[in-house]
Amino acid sequence: MLDAAPSSGGEETEARAGRGHGQDFLGVREYQRGDSLRHVHWPSTARHGSLIVREFEQERPARLVGVIDTWADAGEGETALDLCCSVVGSVALHGLRSGHRVALAAARDGEIAPPVEMDRKAALTWLAELRAPGGLALAVAVERIASEIRAPACLLVAFPAWRPNAVRGLVQTVAALAARGINVAAAVVDVSRLHAAVPVLGERDREQLVHELAAAGVDVYPIDPEEDLAACLARSPSSVG
Repeated sequence: MLDAAPSSGGEETEARAGRGHGQDFLGVREYQRGDSLRHVHWPSTARHGSLIVREFEQERPARLVGVIDTWADAGEGETALDLCCSVVGSVALHGLRSGHRVALAAARDGEIAPPVEMDRKAALTWLAELRAPGGLALAVAVERIASEIRAPACLLVAFPAWRPNAVRGLVQTVAALAARGINVAAAVVDVSRLHAAVPVLGERDREQLVHELAAAGVDVYPIDPEEDLAACLARSPSSVG
């Protein structure tokens, strides 16, 4: 999911009533120059004595929803939150360049607003201004905006491997979204060497989290702060099988 722009979304990527080459059938009309003969509707053509073609709805570009965990931060220089923002920012900018829609969300002051669609400038400004702590664990934040993310949407969650993001909490939340047909990807930042002042997942618990997310149908990208971010995102996502 992260190495290519997402391709679908509900409000997120629903086909709207416009003429184009989507998959949803609108009706028939007379042939116009440039129409593909593959779209000729032969029964109507026979009745009217002239070429009649099928018309389709035009598909709108996909909507990517990016959610960043602001429960806490750790590290010097490029922090855990910086890495999460870099992941979401990289994918968001790629999506915008490809003509897709991007909406971002994160907890602030114990609340989280519905994902807001942004252009390039707004997204970069929003990411630069993001701060921790935001007052909500990621599982709670995602659950509160889950109704705003409708299938077939693309959801990217970026979060450090804090203890509150352990298996029972976060996995159940994103698994419920994946079960609704939402394409979910997760960027999991290893914070074990960032001298965090809050509880973090150990290696075994972190591996279990990745395994459980993958088993729930989530594309998981482990992020190591000591590795090049582009290299981390370029790897095939963790999977179960």
